[in-house]
Amino acid sequence: MAGIVYCCSNCKRLVTNTSSKKCSKCGGNYVSLGVDSSKWSALTNAQKNQLIDKKTSAASMTSKSVASEDISDIFLWILAIAQPVISMIMLSQGSNISGIGEINWGIGMIFVGLDLWQVKKSDYELSNWLLLLPVFSLAPIYLFVRAAKTNKNYKPGIIWIVLFAIFVLLYLLAIIGLISLLSYL
Repeated sequence: MAGIVYCCSNCKRLVTNTSSKKCSKCGGNYVSLGVDSSKWSALTNAQKNQLIDKKTSAASMTSKSVASEDISDIFLWILAIAQPVISMIMLSQGSNISGIGEINWGIGMIFVGLDLWQVKKSDYELSNWLLLLPVFSLAPIYLFVRAAKTNKNYKPGIIWIVLFAIFVLLYLLAIIGLISLLSYL
């Protein structure tokens, strides 16, 4: 019995009867070429290349349209704004840095988790290891990696960095006594 031939949309690796959706070589998606291995053997090299190009180009267009149109950035924007703004508010209320760090850790875990859930729900793959980034207070890295992997904008990451820089500046000014944060809120 001849098996169906699949091709990786990324590296063009050929396999038959795969149970995996992902290429073990590069992580790309397997695409069915719509022929079994006996018919595949009968094709000329030109026909094989044409079939591979046709099927993999259609698959890559689908993947890009999912990434750019169907995945919302709402959780990224909430993460980018909430962490630094809540840090500033807590600092102005006299909270200590460790308490602010714990709150930011929780915010990062919640919104990165929600964003990963949303991305996977859209049939776009991101690695689960990205969930570890907010554990180590690396939410901005997640924002940039997510933008790069899904071909989305980098604005949430840039906004996070700008707001966090403002937070650090206010904190340093408060430490040296140039401003009293309690008087601003």
